Amino acid sequence: MGVSVQTKLLKEDIEFFDVRCGKFDIYGLLDAYDENEYFHRIPFDVAEKTSQTVKALNCNTSGGRVRFRTNSEYVAINMEYLSEWKPGVGNMNDIGKSGFDIYTYIDGKPVYFGSFNPGPVHGKGFEAVVSFETREERELLINFPLYDSCERLYIGLQKGTVLTNGAKYRYEKPIVYYGSSITQGGCASRPGNSYPGMVSRYFEADFVNLGFSGGCKAEEAMIEYLPTLDMSIFVYDYDANAPTNEHLAETHEKLFREFRRAQPNTPVIIMSGTRIPLTPHAEETRKIRHEIIHGTYLNAKNAGDNNVYFIDGQEIFKICGYDACTCDTSHPNDLGFYCMAQAVIKIIEENKLLK
Repeated sequence: MGVSVQTKLLKEDIEFFDVRCGKFDIYGLLDAYDENEYFHRIPFDVAEKTSQTVKALNCNTSGGRVRFRTNSEYVAINMEYLSEWKPGVGNMNDIGKSGFDIYTYIDGKPVYFGSFNPGPVHGKGFEAVVSFETREERELLINFPLYDSCERLYIGLQKGTVLTNGAKYRYEKPIVYYGSSITQGGCASRPGNSYPGMVSRYFEADFVNLGFSGGCKAEEAMIEYLPTLDMSIFVYDYDANAPTNEHLAETHEKLFREFRRAQPNTPVIIMSGTRIPLTPHAEETRKIRHEIIHGTYLNAKNAGDNNVYFIDGQEIFKICGYDACTCDTSHPNDLGFYCMAQAVIKIIEENKLLK
C-alpha cells in the first residue's frame, strides 16, 4: 500500500512506497526492515565500542541495495538523509557520495541504467526519477549511497503497476569485506562502481561492505565481531588505515587468527594496499606493510591452511597503468575499482570459492 509523500516530481500518476514495506528486498544493511532504526551496517553497540569514526560511519549505507520487480514506466526515489546534507569532498562527486544508481536485469545480468543525482542539494533529502521507454515488467536493483546516511527511502512507481519482490541472489550467503575508505567505495563515481559491488554483480552474490573510511584499524571490537558473521568468503582488505607499521604488525595477523579460529573453513582473501608510492620513504613503508600482510598469508599457508589467498595490491593496477587508476594516488577511480574487482573475481573463479 502506498504512503503519502510530499513531492515536486511532475508525475500525476505516481504512488510512493516505503522501501521497508515488504515488497522490496533490502540487502547489505542490518535490521533494514525495522522502522525504528536508521539504516546501518553493524550493531550500534559494536560501532560505539570500536571508535568514534566507525560510530559515525556506521550509518553510511555503502553496500546497501534494493531489489524488486515492476512494470512501471519510471522509478522515482524520495529520500531523507540522517543529518543535514553536506557537499561532497574534493576527490568524490555527489552521485558516488550521496546519490543512488539503478540497474535493470537483461538476460539475467544486471546492466547499469541510470543514476539518481542529488544535484545542488540543500536540506535533508532529495528526489529524482529515472524513466524507461516501455511499460514492461523488469527486475531492478538500486544501490544506496556510499558515503552518506539514509534515514528514509520511498520508491515511486506508476499507480496500478506491478510491484513484487525481486529474484534472490544466486549466492545468498554474503561475501563480507573489511577495509578502509577504498573498501567503502572512495572514490567511485557512483555507488554501483565500488569493487565489492562489481564483484557482486559478476557472480550474482550478496555482500556486506564493512569499509570504514579512516576507521579500519582492526580494533578489538571488530576482531570480536567479524568472526560472528555468516558469510561465504571473507575479503580482508586491511592496510591503509593502520596508523603505523607497528600497529599493522600487532593487529593484522591477530585478526586473521581470531577469524580462523571461529571459522576454520571460510575462504579468506587477503589483499595488500594499492596506494602508489611517490617517494623513497613511501616505497619503504609500502614494502614493510607488504611484508607484514604477506607474512600473515605465508604463516597461514605454512600452518596448513589451504583456504587462504593473497592479492598483491601493487600488482592490481599494472594491467591498466597506475596513472589511470586513482584520483589522488590512493583512492581508485572507476577503472581502478574495476581492476580490483577483476583481481578478486580471478581468485574466486580459479579456486571455485562460491558454492
